[in-house]
Amino acid sequence: MKSLAVVTVLGVLIAIPAASQVGPSNPVGPVCLSPGAVPNQAIPRTKVLDPQHILFYTREGRVWENTLQSPCRDLLFHGFAFTGREDEICSNATSIRVLESGETCTLGAFRPYTPPPAAP
Repeated sequence: MKSLAVVTVLGVLIAIPAASQVGPSNPVGPVCLSPGAVPNQAIPRTKVLDPQHILFYTREGRVWENTLQSPCRDLLFHGFAFTGREDEICSNATSIRVLESGETCTLGAFRPYTPPPAAP
């Protein structure tokens, strides 16, 4: 009986943090953008906001913001290319290389982008 109580309590303690991370701004599992058969077919445009944030625009009209795992200093000034295969661009897995400096950085979490409200 004590074993069942311990297992139940442990299950609840494990489930609480996981449940608090699920929601519109924190999708369950990794987010991957699939360009399809033609590289960048589903992602016709990107926009670098600052050394740690990139917007990915999809053909479906969605915009995803990615927060890099660490800042990529030259990213804002020189643009980037994907390293390795481009068949899927996944959070916390895909690397990018800054075009001029060669600096390599890893994508972090994707989340749906909501633009800031316009200034009055």
